[in-house]
Amino acid sequence: LPQPIPIDIVYEDEHLLVVNKPYNMLVHPLKKEPVNTLANAVLYHYLQNGIEPVYRPVSRLDRDTSGLIVIAKHALAGHLLATLFGTGKFEREYLAIVHGLLAKTSGTIDLPLARYPLSHIKRIVQPGGKRAVTHYQVEKYLTDKTLVKLRLETGRTHQIRAHMSHIGHPVLGDTLYGGRKEGINRQALHCWRISMLHPLTNKP
Repeated sequence: LPQPIPIDIVYEDEHLLVVNKPYNMLVHPLKKEPVNTLANAVLYHYLQNGIEPVYRPVSRLDRDTSGLIVIAKHALAGHLLATLFGTGKFEREYLAIVHGLLAKTSGTIDLPLARYPLSHIKRIVQPGGKRAVTHYQVEKYLTDKTLVKLRLETGRTHQIRAHMSHIGHPVLGDTLYGGRKEGINRQALHCWRISMLHPLTNKP
């Protein structure tokens, strides 16, 4: 259902919409939560501006992860954007605060992820899982935490959260993966930058 929910539009043209999603908002409605999602907000924006009211998110974020989401305005743009994934032509960078002080100022985590047997949503590092690659770089050391920049080479569910937890540095506030809510009521993870080729103009 379209709802008049304010959205922070970062970029828009006739083919694409890029919005800055707040935390505590679902990208898609669920059966138990059919309203107050990004989909409801975007469809209202479309109807107000004479755009076909079909919701086509190309990227995803967890409920408590904030930041940039790319949405295709028509089927061709959606198809072309989907072909960019895994080619290096669609890159997502995140900022996170993690527990502890990372020993290396930069590195790559190349570890496969699979579903945790006792949970429908949790992921764990496991041989035989899907390949997952996360690149990280320390931005700043805090007292007992680290601000890191992360770049995804692959886009697995909970990839950053599972990878950082596995190496002993869970994301602050991410209780599912061992993080603690120390002065924060959400996970300290934000998609701050997306770089890609425009699907129709082929320009950066």
